[in-house]
Amino acid sequence: MDHFDTMFQGYCFNDIMDSLMYRKMANAIQDKISSNNLEEIATEVWIVKDVDRATIFHRLEELGTVMHASSCRDQGIVIGKNFVMRVDISHLSLFKELSAYLYVPKNEGEKTVKKVERILEPLLIDLTGAAKVHIDWYYETKCEIHCRSTTEVFSDKVEAEAYPFLTLNDEPCEVDDFARAYLESPSSVLLLMGEQGTGKTRLIRHVVKMKGLEAGKKPRVVYTTDLNAISSETMYIEFRCSDHDFMVLEDIDNQLVSRSEGNNIMHKFLAASDGFIAANKKIILSTNLHIDEVDQALIRVGRCFASVATRKLTGMESGRLLRKIAPNVLGEFQPDRQYSLAEVYNRAFHTSSGMIQLHKKSMGFQKGERV
Repeated sequence: MDHFDTMFQGYCFNDIMDSLMYRKMANAIQDKISSNNLEEIATEVWIVKDVDRATIFHRLEELGTVMHASSCRDQGIVIGKNFVMRVDISHLSLFKELSAYLYVPKNEGEKTVKKVERILEPLLIDLTGAAKVHIDWYYETKCEIHCRSTTEVFSDKVEAEAYPFLTLNDEPCEVDDFARAYLESPSSVLLLMGEQGTGKTRLIRHVVKMKGLEAGKKPRVVYTTDLNAISSETMYIEFRCSDHDFMVLEDIDNQLVSRSEGNNIMHKFLAASDGFIAANKKIILSTNLHIDEVDQALIRVGRCFASVATRKLTGMESGRLLRKIAPNVLGEFQPDRQYSLAEVYNRAFHTSSGMIQLHKKSMGFQKGERV
């Protein structure tokens, strides 16, 4: 796949005019990339005001020539003096998300991103309290391991009432204190155990976001749920030998059981956590297993900061959380029932009296469905 096909993956061209424009774009992009030795960098994401697409593309014209096919008005290509940028506009509830897939000269990625941000500044939403996160997503297709890079904005607000079971040194603690203690700890592994909907993904996102806010730079994450990618050495080598801060592996079960049961993946986790090549990196694992089913070497003191068993909330805890996140929403929780975190948030933001808030646009770590 050449550079142009990569940049236009997923674009639609339905008529003759589009086909002619497609070729025009292809020639211009290939010439620009080849003649300037441009290289790909990760996708950048900006959250902008809910203005019409013409306003966005008009501002981008200050960077260079803007072209887009007539059937793809939310997608376009900006050909600048020394870079090429694909732009995708996503329509969200109260704002728009602008994703940019860039080719830039070597070592000029950050400079180019800042240049784009200066142009877009009048349109940008204030993301105070949010963090941009670089994610390298590993997956397998056709028996080969691939990686796609992207940037996401982690703006989810996490309330302490959502995690009343968190502890530090056997004492109840706030979720921020727990996350900060983990980030400052020399231990690398954080193990989250519990059924779906009990907040494992939301807690992971919060930990990563806090890293970005406190470090003042974009955290870098190796991420996958693909069991074949987990089995490959490729992802682990990249994690250990690069400047990634986190490895996040979600929904893994059989890969965490004891090695005596034939688990041939566990040694990779152990080596990545504190093996011969040592570094202060964090590994966050989520599973549906019980602690007794996990290989004990993974959770030994020194290697594992904590193994957290997430759980459903009691009726009283659920009511307390609902009043905190959506005080205008009326609702009662049965005292003899337990409720998942997902159920509480759904009641808060998907009822006639609820409000859809900005940070609710994605629930999963990678814009998925989990909480």
